[in-house]
Amino acid sequence: MNMSSPSSCFHNLLERNVVEYTEMKELHFAMLTLKFPVHQNSTDLFKMEVDGCSHDELYFLPKLHRDDLLTLLELYRFFVHVAKKSNATFYLSGGSLIGQVRHDKRLIPWDDDIDVVISQDDLHIFTVTFGEEVERFNRTTKTFKLTEPKFNYYYDGMYKLYDSVNFTKVYDLYNFPFVDVFVFVKSGTVVIDEDKSSYKQILNSDVIFPLIRDKFLGEEIYLPYNVSEYLSCKSFMNLCQSRKYFHKYDHNLRNRKSITKNCGDLEFISFYKYI
Repeated sequence: MNMSSPSSCFHNLLERNVVEYTEMKELHFAMLTLKFPVHQNSTDLFKMEVDGCSHDELYFLPKLHRDDLLTLLELYRFFVHVAKKSNATFYLSGGSLIGQVRHDKRLIPWDDDIDVVISQDDLHIFTVTFGEEVERFNRTTKTFKLTEPKFNYYYDGMYKLYDSVNFTKVYDLYNFPFVDVFVFVKSGTVVIDEDKSSYKQILNSDVIFPLIRDKFLGEEIYLPYNVSEYLSCKSFMNLCQSRKYFHKYDHNLRNRKSITKNCGDLEFISFYKYI
């Protein structure tokens, strides 16, 4: 596979205002975000020609715009705050877990949400504490809400944490961006992970516990004990897969596919820079 030239592709992405850097000063780095407008049925982003960039590489461009990223980060921080205040057991999952391990404790550059899993046993106290903290913060700046699975038309087993004021897309029951909050149930020697959702899996307890304490996007969080087995993938550290699904529009972008590349083939794109 021919590698693109960093001096041509990445430079032209910035010059053509396809991407920009969004600073997260508290975390001491900036993350590449999308500047090019993408609409629900648009294929313009993936049809355009950028000097020095292969067509496949455009599928790995970020999907979050500046405002999306900053709101998502605030939502995530609030979740961690409430989880710790309520002493809830939780851990990272899905693409967020991959980002933590593979991308130096940060988001996968082309991901567009955050996935966490919380204990069913702690769910009541978490939701009570969430309501109390929202009430307290709503007197200042935070206007966060949490859908209940029974009101979530898409996945019965998933809560969505979203902002009712700062958003870039409105749905009937929640807004984008959002944090997906799944539930796990521990039963004897097994764990029902992401219970009652389409991602449900039953794992031996020792795949997840004891949880590993670490950091993600500057916050202290927890990871499953055996990440490779939890993800059912031994090659996630070396193989990067794009996603055709766009959470902002709740479906696949028209004519878009998922492709897999060696992660090393994407190193020429400076997804992050230290500030």
